[in-house]
Amino acid sequence: MGPAWRLPARLVRTEMAAARAALLELMRTEPLDLALDASAVDAVDGCGLQLLLACRNDLAKNGRSLTLLACSRTLARALDLVGLATMLGRRSAEVPR
Repeated sequence: MGPAWRLPARLVRTEMAAARAALLELMRTEPLDLALDASAVDAVDGCGLQLLLACRNDLAKNGRSLTLLACSRTLARALDLVGLATMLGRRSAEVPR
């Protein structure tokens, strides 16, 4: 696994273009499994979750994996709410409340 790329603070529809472009480029150029630092995420919506899931699925097609490191409480809650925490490889010492 290469170095972790830091996700932006807002993974929401209105601000998705830059995050999507950066992740696509990272997936194209990084030959290893992908680690994303999710500690700064303070807003996430369905589009943000869909982006992470699509990233995970594309990586899996090539035998690679996605790990979310240091999930913020906001992202951890959203992942737990929709049942994606395990699927998206969330690693967090903090239990969502």
